[in-house]
Amino acid sequence: MDTPRPHGRARGRIPSQSVSRSRSPIRPGPSPKVATPSTSRQQQGFGQTSQPGPSKLLIPVKKFEGSKKGSAGTPIELQSNFFYLSSVPQFTVYQFSVQFEPEEERTHVRKALFAECKSELGVANLFSGATLFTSKKLPRNPLVMEAKGKEGTSFKITVNYVKQLHFGDHEYNLVLNIIWKKLLRMLNLKMIGRKFYDANAKINIPEFNMQLWPGYNTTVRQHEDGLLLSVSLIHKVMRTQTALDVIKDMYRLHRDQFQVKVKEALLGTVVVTMFNDRTYHIDDITFEETPKSSFPFNGNNITFIDYYKLKYQIIIKNHDQPLLVSKNKARLIRTGQGDQPIFLVPELCCMTGYTDEMRKNFQLMNRVANHTRSSPNEKINQLFRFAERLLGKPEIVKEMNEWNMKITPNLLRFHGRVLPNENIIQGQNGSLKYPVGSNADWTNQVKAKPALSSGTFNSWLAIYPQFMKREVCSFLNDLIRVGSGMGLRIAHPKTKELQSDSLSEYINEIQSLLSHMALDIIVCFVGDVRVDRYNAIKKYCCANRSVMSQIVTRRSITRGNNLSIATKIVLQMNCKVGGAPWTVANPTLLQGIMVIGFDVSKDSLNRNIAFGALVASMNDSFSSYHSQPIEINKGHDLNSKICSALQKTLEAYEKKNGTLPTKVVFYRDGEDEFQDVCIAEKMKEVLQIIYKGPDFKFIYILVSRRCNARIFHRTTNPPAGTVVDGGITLPERYDFYLVSQSVRQGTVNPTLYQVLSDNSGLTACHIQRLTYKLTHLYYNWSGTIKVPAPVQYAKKCSTLISQALHKLPNPDLNNTLYYL
Repeated sequence: MDTPRPHGRARGRIPSQSVSRSRSPIRPGPSPKVATPSTSRQQQGFGQTSQPGPSKLLIPVKKFEGSKKGSAGTPIELQSNFFYLSSVPQFTVYQFSVQFEPEEERTHVRKALFAECKSELGVANLFSGATLFTSKKLPRNPLVMEAKGKEGTSFKITVNYVKQLHFGDHEYNLVLNIIWKKLLRMLNLKMIGRKFYDANAKINIPEFNMQLWPGYNTTVRQHEDGLLLSVSLIHKVMRTQTALDVIKDMYRLHRDQFQVKVKEALLGTVVVTMFNDRTYHIDDITFEETPKSSFPFNGNNITFIDYYKLKYQIIIKNHDQPLLVSKNKARLIRTGQGDQPIFLVPELCCMTGYTDEMRKNFQLMNRVANHTRSSPNEKINQLFRFAERLLGKPEIVKEMNEWNMKITPNLLRFHGRVLPNENIIQGQNGSLKYPVGSNADWTNQVKAKPALSSGTFNSWLAIYPQFMKREVCSFLNDLIRVGSGMGLRIAHPKTKELQSDSLSEYINEIQSLLSHMALDIIVCFVGDVRVDRYNAIKKYCCANRSVMSQIVTRRSITRGNNLSIATKIVLQMNCKVGGAPWTVANPTLLQGIMVIGFDVSKDSLNRNIAFGALVASMNDSFSSYHSQPIEINKGHDLNSKICSALQKTLEAYEKKNGTLPTKVVFYRDGEDEFQDVCIAEKMKEVLQIIYKGPDFKFIYILVSRRCNARIFHRTTNPPAGTVVDGGITLPERYDFYLVSQSVRQGTVNPTLYQVLSDNSGLTACHIQRLTYKLTHLYYNWSGTIKVPAPVQYAKKCSTLISQALHKLPNPDLNNTLYYL
């Protein structure tokens, strides 16, 4: 197709439907699932834990067999963003299928047609668009009704009985969620994807063509303390641009590289369709297809133009625009809902999320943070206002009463524990020890005390452009002085001055120098942040050669806090050349353990491949690491790649320590429980071969950085080390929440840990304390972090490879932290 010349845009938001690769209209997405609250607000004193009393509800689930509760630490009273469902319909719910004749694909139209005749049912009911739920059995089966559409078309609606749902059934919980979404719609909230947003409360930021929509993410589920409603306060970035506007901008700015630039701008983004408010991930753009292309529909061929006009009364104005392609999510493919891609018309798709330029704009991000970074007290008040708003609508209260539903007016309260503070160990052979303070930050001590071990700085190079000579010479002196205070023996570097800071000059000079000398590390001082230059230097040093590299921008060394910057850079350099700044005390029980972190990052240039990194501790102090990067091709088996990397990692451990580890603890950053259970089983098969039998100790833990729970201590953030293993955890899982950071701004986000496999003999208390210890050992930050250090190292490693190298690094670097 010729280069498109966009010329129009759909105005307003009209419902619609996409089209699949099979050239037939895409089926409607899954029906919404839902739940609910009730009563009025009464804020009690925090003195005692609020209990649901005799109305506390428990849906029967298969409980985790074993003890998942720890005992170490100081008890603390907490509350969270959950409400008790103190009463729900404890009677049979009846499920029916609903068919329309003639067929109608639009969910909102089906609901409108059904609403015309729902009075004939005579019972409390829910209609999702395809499935009907009622509180009583209907008088006839099938029940046939008639309704008339807006265009005058008569529809025959047939309701067929399917089955009964009883309290405790899995589907019963889904019905509760459907009820809840129905209640949210009564608040005039807009459903985008699976979440609800308040368009009337949107925050306009016109200078950046964007809006910020506040909203709610809700779930009803059985937790340890009963049936709970989770309410997360969220925001969605909505841009006032359509995908067609972006295409037009790319054509205007980059006419010679139009198609390449369009793909760079749109691939990987998420759009919202104007007609059905559904979200789609853009996986490809086809320039061969346009709205003038046709597909089979009702026995005839029809163009996209005519299809949208016929079905949705939408006039597509630009007939030459390319089409966006979205592939079905993996979970839909697994459930048999098809793997055909979906075609989208750009002028009907609104852009969401930040562009790279937006993320780099400090003023914009600070302005957004002012709206989204609420304090715990503000969050608690927002949750109460939400409940008040809900219960202030008579029609909502009436609907809840029809289903016998109520929620308690207070947030869920429960007890957690604050784990004991860790001791940081520094100095040669661990001769210095001091406790971590309440702010979980030991930066001042790191500056003033000797490092745990020193790497090799015998031969290193500083390379810089001529115009930065004065700043660089001064900063090198700061580096050496700071290093000396940390007990590091840093020799004066060799220096090389360049005429400019162009990419080619750096690469040519590094190549020339490495041809006749061996260097421990190369420090490149650059004038500004340029991704292409950064990637080229890293690729040459890490993939083509095997030399450590550090890139420092001019802005970093001219901001007036040079000693602080020098400290951070010296820490990184020391780790890269084999040193370690600190560790934490490790009890005898945990010695001999190998801790592994694993993460995956998609390649930024090739969407069909991703790079994973398995990073494992190699000693008892968790201060030495070995990495095994892997390349993952789309559609290939991830299990075998991870198992191969595990085998090589165990070989490296045995080579260094003369024995295999006594226990292997594997932390995986992700949220796909089904996939991780399969990986855990495959890994156990590999361990059985390596250990020559079943006598091995193995723990597999799934790490979720992004969970919906928020935990408060009164009206503030809980202290670092707060662990929750009851109340809001799930009865069928071995899980716990950990707040490992001390957060000064906004509300802390806990990390959820789920133990999927464990034959180690370690107690829940041991696993919780080990996890907390590991959050102290990320050497890029002299404080605790959100996840265990090996997980963060794996993320750094996989991100460097997928964003900069685009191929596996030199294996000679596997025993170093080259990715810091």
